[in-house]
Amino acid sequence: MNDGATMRPLATGMLLDDRYELLGHLDRGGMATVYRAHDRRLDRSVAIKVLESERQDEAGSAFREDRLTARLAHPHIVGVYDGGLTPDGRPFLVMELIEGQSITALAPLPLGQALRVGELLASAVAYTHEQGIIHCDIKPQNVLLDAHGQAKLADFGVANADRAPTGMIVYGSAPYIAPERLRGLPVGPAVDIYALGATLFFLLTGQPPYRGQTTDEIVGQVVAGPPRPLTEFDPTVPTALAELVQRSMAPDPADRPSSAAAFGEALAAIRRAAGEPTSALHVAPDPTATTAVLRPPPAASTAVLPTPAAPTTTTMLAMPQTAAGLGHSSNDRSDAAIRLRKRRYRHRWLMLALAALLAVVVAIALARPVLSLRTARATPVATVAVPTLLGLDVGQARDQLRARGLVLGKVDSAPLPGQPANSVVYQQPAAGTQVNAHTTVDIVIRTTP
Repeated sequence: MNDGATMRPLATGMLLDDRYELLGHLDRGGMATVYRAHDRRLDRSVAIKVLESERQDEAGSAFREDRLTARLAHPHIVGVYDGGLTPDGRPFLVMELIEGQSITALAPLPLGQALRVGELLASAVAYTHEQGIIHCDIKPQNVLLDAHGQAKLADFGVANADRAPTGMIVYGSAPYIAPERLRGLPVGPAVDIYALGATLFFLLTGQPPYRGQTTDEIVGQVVAGPPRPLTEFDPTVPTALAELVQRSMAPDPADRPSSAAAFGEALAAIRRAAGEPTSALHVAPDPTATTAVLRPPPAASTAVLPTPAAPTTTTMLAMPQTAAGLGHSSNDRSDAAIRLRKRRYRHRWLMLALAALLAVVVAIALARPVLSLRTARATPVATVAVPTLLGLDVGQARDQLRARGLVLGKVDSAPLPGQPANSVVYQQPAAGTQVNAHTTVDIVIRTTP
């Protein structure tokens, strides 16, 4: 590979590793170009990321870290499937193709959607930290929304940047780089928590937390930080949310939330307090509440069908006309009229009594669901702890959930070369989480390519 040479774009139609057919150019970054491609072997669309940097010490280090993320299996992280070399010796990665767009084109987002994206990102980042990987470049440009509106964290090209032999170079986008990185200190989970706060700032305001004419100007603001409070940009932002973002971007890492998981839990609490809906990944419906709301009242149809007042009135209006047309004497007609009036009065009082009785029955029947719902709301709902599913196969996972009264939900897969196949590597909700009976639990299983 020629260091310092200008890299030529790969031609559409080129076949890499006798398997991946390039279909066109998607994007270009500082160190790589991304192409749309077709995997002929598995008949699926993929993204091919080809290294383009002229400084191979920097690019090679970053690329090694990108390959390291191939072992990650999480529904909100862009998957890495394979890797290889182009005909001219450039490394490439085969990645999950996201048919969506970066959130930079959508911000500012409504409060509920911003909180939802923030929670999903925090979940992904907490998972990477458990695997010993620090992203080091979380920013809006690296957050994609797929066709279903699900957030996906992308581009681990500078992950664990302090472990790469790149001298004093700091990779990332200035407004989202934690100040300790700019001071040359080793990275830890706190740098990603800082970037999560900065990204959430952008999602809510549509602008980065720091702005300037030059990179040096922005860097100076980052080091001096924290940024102006969110409430100065939007007074309607919940105070707790503004405080969380401010704390996440504190200059001292010790003042930030203790973990990405804690950051996500704080967002969830803010969302619940604001009455915003929960994302589909985290919520399972409460069967008791759903039944109480959706089940029709037992006597609802009965209350609608009987309409005694109308038939009674119609009968009373018709009867005199029929009697007046009969061929009888006036006395007979008078006696008949008296008897008829008596029958009418008895009939009318009987119908009124029946109507009153029916009204009481309907009122009692309609009150039962309300009383049941109030009782359900007042009675605490029993919860169960989600079991640990990691390492189990799908059948074992299903059995474990059934034993707890839970339901197996979405089953995703992630191809991870060299790893045992068909075992659970991720679950949501996490093991130990207290949930209602019949809650669904989503899993990701490890497969081989």
